[in-house]
Amino acid sequence: MKWAILVAALLITACDPGVRVQFLVSAIGDDSTAPKSTQIANALAQRHGLGARPLDSSCDLASYNSVSSPTRWWDFCVDQRGQSVSFVLEEWITTDWSPKGDSLRLELEDTLRTRFGDRVTKN
Repeated sequence: MKWAILVAALLITACDPGVRVQFLVSAIGDDSTAPKSTQIANALAQRHGLGARPLDSSCDLASYNSVSSPTRWWDFCVDQRGQSVSFVLEEWITTDWSPKGDSLRLELEDTLRTRFGDRVTKN
């Protein structure tokens, strides 16, 4: 029985299904892009119930996460990449956005496009 649980756990962690979206905001010489991006991320994270995490080299402007169950969690990372700022939203263990994830994803895209216009690309 212990082996079955171990094998199941390994299979789940080895192929964690998830959904992901990335938005890049090109700075084009605008040195206020990073602080404005951080403000946007803070506001959205608070509104959608994500908690702050420590910053690291892969999320140097803002980092958040939330867990609603053992099988559903969200990561939101804002990182400066040269002349661009990257916003990455991920939802794990799922193959489709949940209402919470979808709401955050849509609001993030709308906010970025309203604030930064054509400087925003979606990957």
